[in-house]
Amino acid sequence: MILELIVIFSEVRPLLCLLGVPAALLLAWMVSKAIHPRARKVGFFLSACFAYQAFLLLIFASPLISRESIETFNMKWAIDEKYLQSHQDPVVVFEFENNPNYRVMQSSNELARYLSDLGEPVVPVSFVVERDLGRFRSFRISKVADLDKWQYGWQGTQSTGRVRAPW
Repeated sequence: MILELIVIFSEVRPLLCLLGVPAALLLAWMVSKAIHPRARKVGFFLSACFAYQAFLLLIFASPLISRESIETFNMKWAIDEKYLQSHQDPVVVFEFENNPNYRVMQSSNELARYLSDLGEPVVPVSFVVERDLGRFRSFRISKVADLDKWQYGWQGTQSTGRVRAPW
């Protein structure tokens, strides 16, 4: 539960940075009134703002937030014929060798041409995987065999049955 709240918290970073300082000042004012009505408020306000900014820095600069790693898998590939009629670019379907019920698809003429010319049925595919607090957040294909730059229309996943993503 706390982990999910922190992940949700990481999605509202800009909002917290904008609204957090006034909220911290209001909280500091309320605490200073409760502690001592005649206390010096300037130092208390500044320390509250400093504590709030230190908290944000700790959370946002944490080694657990928005960590990217590159993971490579051997994958079978095929051009999906059923998408050829409905899309201009061919759709390349990658299937994980270790997890054949989970597939990644990408619509790309360049990628289909490269793989067809390569002629290998199994190729190494590298993914940039992003995690927040150790939980999978997103991925993107960064390299297929030796190809590391190409244009594509869309990317998606497909699974059969109840399978877990390989990340």
